[in-house]
Amino acid sequence: MEKNFVLDTNVLIHNPQAIYSFADNRVIIPITVIEELDHFKSSADKKGMHARQVLREIDGLIKKGALRKGAKMSNGGTLMIAFGPKDIELPPDMDASLEDNKILAVAWKLQQDEEAVFFISKDVNARIKAEALGIRSSDYEKQKVEYGSLFQGWRELVLCEDDIRRLDAQNKLMIKGQTFMPNEYILVKSDPDADPVKACQYDPV
Repeated sequence: MEKNFVLDTNVLIHNPQAIYSFADNRVIIPITVIEELDHFKSSADKKGMHARQVLREIDGLIKKGALRKGAKMSNGGTLMIAFGPKDIELPPDMDASLEDNKILAVAWKLQQDEEAVFFISKDVNARIKAEALGIRSSDYEKQKVEYGSLFQGWRELVLCEDDIRRLDAQNKLMIKGQTFMPNEYILVKSDPDADPVKACQYDPV
């Protein structure tokens, strides 16, 4: 059965590629999360950079389907943007105006509809509230790696001189053993001592 993973804002700020971490299930981003990402995107720090990257990923998926109905992702999963439910109310002790609670309301609605739902957040307090509502919750643990090894929007690629000339002449190059992200920028450098790369007929990098 397809599972629903509702992501908190802090998960996407922690790892902009988190939307691809849940296999062929449904990833749900509440509209409140989009609004919070929009708030962060103007920052010059790491949070701002990650917010901008997430929004670019989502924008790219818009072309593949209506996000409210579900846009298919490259890993077989589906990405959806969810609006806060109008036909369900949080318990009286929970302030419905708080951003965290608006996000939780999306997960709780799925729970009330007897959907298999998991709330994913880096915020322990938000996870405690989710569990109090009967929603299964979890920290995001998939990629505990150094920040420098995460996708940052560009990479440096060292090629031998023959490949530099081929790229210049053909405007495209097949790079064996490399996987590129959509819209990733490549800084190409020449190394006379680099091993030749067998290259042909690759979309422009």
